[in-house]
Amino acid sequence: VDFSIPERYSASVKAGDELEFKISGSSNIFKAKVYAIEPKIDPGTRTLQIRAICSVAYKELIPGAFANVELSLKQTSNAILIPTVSIVPELKGQKVYLYKNGVVIPQNVEIGTREETRVQIISGLSLGDTVITSGILQIRPKSKVKISEFN
Repeated sequence: VDFSIPERYSASVKAGDELEFKISGSSNIFKAKVYAIEPKIDPGTRTLQIRAICSVAYKELIPGAFANVELSLKQTSNAILIPTVSIVPELKGQKVYLYKNGVVIPQNVEIGTREETRVQIISGLSLGDTVITSGILQIRPKSKVKISEFN
């Protein structure tokens, strides 16, 4: 499996790291191990090329087929993850809106690893903060809001 990762993660990958991947048309999750890492970053894409090998031969695996790769770079205990939709991009970083005592409070945050629907917050939030996840375009700082439960 040949794939690339963003430059910022290049120091986090090493030979022997395990990964999982899926291919189109198959519901199977395949396992592979990193065995080769390009020694330099591609200057055009700012990515690092990596090669992994699947130790078991499967008939579904065809050379050149598209694969979705999931590589865990590191595990962070007690990480704060919030829905990606709650992040508001700004010229000087990102912010979220917090709910505190019935009022909207803007809060600058530093983001870390992104997943498909969640993003890690490195700084700016504390455990127990209530992040507003819907109606973000309609709210303004210091406006009064009510929390509604949704299932």
